[in-house]
Amino acid sequence: MPIRTNPPSAFTSVITVPVIAGFDENGRIIPLLIKLENERYDIVSHYLKRSTPTMREFVIYVVINNIKMSMSLTYFIPEEIWGIPKEI
Repeated sequence: MPIRTNPPSAFTSVITVPVIAGFDENGRIIPLLIKLENERYDIVSHYLKRSTPTMREFVIYVVINNIKMSMSLTYFIPEEIWGIPKEI
């Protein structure tokens, strides 16, 4: 695999984040846990917003300081990278 010197343009608008994911009974990937600013958060619910052959965009819900918050989380399939929008 060639080494990239510049990130693909899709990655200029996202922050990569560590995610633990699993698979549902049909083999579809589902996010379970996300790490933001050195804190781990369980993903309490999610839904698939958009899907293409190269990415899956989810809306996830996490509880931060007793407040349920939603955010966009995208999985870039070829790169095996998870990202959130920079504007969060």
